Amino acid sequence: MRSGENGPTRGQSTKTGKQRVYGITANARRILDALPLCLSPYIFSREDASPYTWKSMTKRWKTACKKAGVEINLYNAIRHSLGCQLLDQGVEMEMVRDVLGHTSTNITRRYAQRSQQRITNVLDFRSSPDRDLSDKKINNIK
Repeated sequence: MRSGENGPTRGQSTKTGKQRVYGITANARRILDALPLCLSPYIFSREDASPYTWKSMTKRWKTACKKAGVEINLYNAIRHSLGCQLLDQGVEMEMVRDVLGHTSTNITRRYAQRSQQRITNVLDFRSSPDRDLSDKKINNIK
């Protein structure tokens, strides 16, 4: 049995000392169910069934970042990416704040910024002669 199979999974404790509990999404469940069965209790494991450690994942991440010419730590990159993707999909800032576990929307704004492509698309839409400027229409531009 994999962790979280019959209910929510627990995240690690945060800077505020609060622990967040999340359920497994339907899409994550489909992915997990499609994985071949193995003896390891971990989703991602080494050939010997032992888990990857945060240290080993960070080392791999730093190597990849160096090759790509970018500098961002793994934890912040995951959170930043999720926040940006949610905003680009039209999720409200307050919901993104809640998903990221921030206590203030101002903190979320630092992490989650609109993609340049989405900004360009909104500007293109704005200059279109047959545009519908209702909030609902603008928020659905990808």
